[in-house]
Amino acid sequence: MIGDLMLTWMSEVGTGSVRDARSRVQWLARTTRADASEQAAGRWLRDISVLGHCEVDWDNDRWAIAPPAIVTLPMSDGHATIVGARRVRFAEALANSDLWVDSVVHAPTGSDIEAPATLLVAYDTVEALKQEAADIELVYSGAAATRLAAQLPTISATQPAAPPAWSNTTVEYLDELTPSRFRASGDRTTDGLYRFEANGRMRHLLCRGGNWFSCDRSVGIFLELARVGTSVMRWRPESGSGRSTVGTVFVDFGAALPPLQSRTLALCSGFVPRFHPAAQTAAYANVPLVIARFVAQSVLQEIEVIT
Repeated sequence: MIGDLMLTWMSEVGTGSVRDARSRVQWLARTTRADASEQAAGRWLRDISVLGHCEVDWDNDRWAIAPPAIVTLPMSDGHATIVGARRVRFAEALANSDLWVDSVVHAPTGSDIEAPATLLVAYDTVEALKQEAADIELVYSGAAATRLAAQLPTISATQPAAPPAWSNTTVEYLDELTPSRFRASGDRTTDGLYRFEANGRMRHLLCRGGNWFSCDRSVGIFLELARVGTSVMRWRPESGSGRSTVGTVFVDFGAALPPLQSRTLALCSGFVPRFHPAAQTAAYANVPLVIARFVAQSVLQEIEVIT
């Protein structure tokens, strides 16, 4: 309910500040038993970005809704999902269309704020799907996950940056990788990932041989994992007949994938990853092994195949 309502509002508005959107999500969360913290609202915005509904520029405090599009899902027996804007007018057109749409609510993990319902579309042929999508001004995006996977750039940190000021007392060093834990650091010479507060926002810098580079948290963590040779990604095939090449990708807690890699995996199913507190993993469903390998390679990981 909260997720759908908020996505409709964002669709009608089109664009805005992250801070404003986050406060509105928090306000809605307070009307339920969901976590209404700023962190939970931020995770919700991250989730709808991962699902392809909007683009979020955290550094510049801006978000923008994506145009409505239909995306085919790999190895899904003729199913697609609708991503992007869900304006009231579009919802009415969708209800009156020839598309067979199933609205599926994915239960949130713990007290997290629920994501918008996933709209699954069953189709017989691609040609028919294209025509039905065009009738209601839906952009046909085809197999987006497969296309994104083949085009993923390898992560890197190449933007030079000045080291954190010695007077900054908020500087912390990534001390443990799985899960990721930072500790206060007085040393600014050790290779690794550092974070500190500047102008009210958290920044991340990577140190390599005395040189400093700007990066975001997820890229920095995976570059550190590569430096020390630690693997945090696994793939397990499904057990059904004919499903040996599709399965679930597991990523350890504390090593959240960069946005583009996470979106690539999420668009294999149309759902955000499922978090398993006991196993300390995030699980992406319905991922072909070839896509899992592309994603792993792009973050400098060697994915382990669980048999």
